[in-house]
Amino acid sequence: LCGRSRVLGAERFLVVAAKQQEIPSVVVIDEWFDYRYNFVDNQDRTVHLPDIICCPDEMACEEAKDEGLPKDRLIPTGSPALSALMDKIESYAINPPEYPNYIKHTNLPIITFMSETHSIDYGSKVGSKGVLGNYLGYDEYSVRMDLINILEEINIKCTVIEKLHPSVNKNVVSQPDISGVTWHTISGSTPLALMWHSTIVIGMRSMALLQSALMGLPTASYQPNMKVNERCTAVRLNLIPSFTNIMGMKKWLINSLKKDNMSLNRGKSLTRPFFANKKASHAVFKAITNSNSSIK
Repeated sequence: LCGRSRVLGAERFLVVAAKQQEIPSVVVIDEWFDYRYNFVDNQDRTVHLPDIICCPDEMACEEAKDEGLPKDRLIPTGSPALSALMDKIESYAINPPEYPNYIKHTNLPIITFMSETHSIDYGSKVGSKGVLGNYLGYDEYSVRMDLINILEEINIKCTVIEKLHPSVNKNVVSQPDISGVTWHTISGSTPLALMWHSTIVIGMRSMALLQSALMGLPTASYQPNMKVNERCTAVRLNLIPSFTNIMGMKKWLINSLKKDNMSLNRGKSLTRPFFANKKASHAVFKAITNSNSSIK
């Protein structure tokens, strides 16, 4: 039983080793893109294809099939990880988590900006590329600068939490000086308590945007001048809006910070979707046991 891997790592080699030993293999995926890419070698051959692929929902199964994966190996089970997330959200609705120290004493609106590593992954200018592909039309630094410019222009007192990707050291990022804005840059894993107590959440394509949307928070994807197809899962599932220009982002931010719109549905806005269903782990276990008996 493995998770997915975007690189030639242990998961892919274990699948191959299992096949050689005639041991059934099952992989659980919990994203809605790059289905086939999870199982190819450096020559684009699907040599790491497991016996069963557990998908988060029917949409993922159809998209995986369209990318060329065998239909008979795709099973919509839901995601155990997203199911556990919904359990946590439901518990927060009853017993809210404590405020992280860096926002404990603020009475201002809290904007959480989920940064990523697009400059490394895709390059930082037209014609450039990174380890995962060609330039997207933006990177985390251009998005950050647009957010700074918006806050300088609208002159709203607030606290901004810039959550860096775990691989980035916060000391390499300079702190902007914006009148009326308290800006904190943090690194490491994303504390769910931070998102829970945020007023709004802004990001690009991060999975954290899906987590925020499931909490019922006003959440938006901002990908200015985007040159590729939409890859933000929360957008593709129609849970949050996506903006590709600064005017749209500015209008949404101003509207979301109005007192009447501030996080009134935290933890209550969504029923539990299938991809986060309570029986996801049981469905994966059933897929494992069924594959074991059918393959033998």
